[in-house]
Amino acid sequence: MRTSKKDHAYNAIKEMLKHPEIMQNVSLSESDIARKLKMSRTPIRTALKKLSDEGLIISREHLGMIVKIPSFTDLKECCETRLAMETYIIQ
Repeated sequence: MRTSKKDHAYNAIKEMLKHPEIMQNVSLSESDIARKLKMSRTPIRTALKKLSDEGLIISREHLGMIVKIPSFTDLKECCETRLAMETYIIQ
């Protein structure tokens, strides 16, 4: 099955976000990402919007987007949710 350009952009950008030492405090520019991925800005914009909706990046008006570094509370909630789901599945 062939992936769309917006799906390819989403997956590529999400993979980039896995490297916080590279991405921390870096403003994400549609133009820079489009150039790096050799794509037009339209699928990049769609992917960034989806990542923003998922809470993985933060949109700052006129300043671009930055990677959201998870807080201790975010990580704790994630672990608690996983524990609850695993407990339910095991039962």
